[in-house]
Amino acid sequence: MSASPLSGKTHPGFDYSEKPLALSQVINAQFTKSSFNLNNWFQVSFRNVAWKETNLTGTRATKVEFDSVEFKNSDLSGFKCTHCGFKNVIFENVKMDGAHFLGAVFTNTHFIKSDLRRADFISSSFQNCTIDSDTAKYLSAEKLQKWKLQVKETP
Repeated sequence: MSASPLSGKTHPGFDYSEKPLALSQVINAQFTKSSFNLNNWFQVSFRNVAWKETNLTGTRATKVEFDSVEFKNSDLSGFKCTHCGFKNVIFENVKMDGAHFLGAVFTNTHFIKSDLRRADFISSSFQNCTIDSDTAKYLSAEKLQKWKLQVKETP
């Protein structure tokens, strides 16, 4: 994989909608008030990347790795992720209406004030992951137990 030209930069108001991104790495980048609507990502690695107030609705990701990544005040509605890995990831105040994760692996991932009510996690695993009490109150006890999410009190 080669480094993407998106690496090592801050991108305010960046529009990268309806475009493919494949076989590349995005490292040390920040996207603020940006748009990644209806993207197709294939075998991409995101490392030390932040999406703040960014729209990623309808994006499809296959075999994508997210390492030390933050999604904050963003919209991931309709986000489809197949065989993706999430390590050291924070989802804070993120809308995930209709998001679908198939065969995803979550490690050290934290969900804070995020809407997971209509998110699907099919054949996905969670290791050392937490969810805040504000987010947990909308999920059934069965889902919390099945996903092995530890509930942390919201300060």
